[in-house]
Amino acid sequence: MAATDRNELPLGLPQPPPADSDRPRQKAVTIGAVCKALELEFPDISISKIRYLEDQKLLTPRRTQGGYRLYTPDDVQRLRTILRLQRDEFLPLRVIRHELTGGRSDREVGSGADTHTLRRTTVTGDPGALYSLEDVVRGDGRRPEAGGGARRVLGDQG
Repeated sequence: MAATDRNELPLGLPQPPPADSDRPRQKAVTIGAVCKALELEFPDISISKIRYLEDQKLLTPRRTQGGYRLYTPDDVQRLRTILRLQRDEFLPLRVIRHELTGGRSDREVGSGADTHTLRRTTVTGDPGALYSLEDVVRGDGRRPEAGGGARRVLGDQG
């Protein structure tokens, strides 16, 4: 019997699947790499901010045995969504957390397609709410005047 190469399997045994060609595997990166990848879109991003968002239960990166955080592309996309909602929609973290844990996917919340509706819904609550978005923007709980009350006030002051 001829000696076989170690890489060859005896006939009849299934061949192992080729490495990384059939199954897409998400490559995890460190917190520093995530920070560098996002700094062009979010110039104020920092490692401490990413750690803070993790402390606030918005992110849950995988950890190595040594305690290093490893972020998958899905984790980075979730972080990008969180940062966009903060920057573009001025949403507080508790609202972002509620939206992301309330069954909505990161892509639904951060798609940008209708984030203004998301914000409006969050502020006004339900149709029977005491305050509408306009009431909150005005700040005093009264309905805004249709006749341009701001013009009248500015006109009185000169």
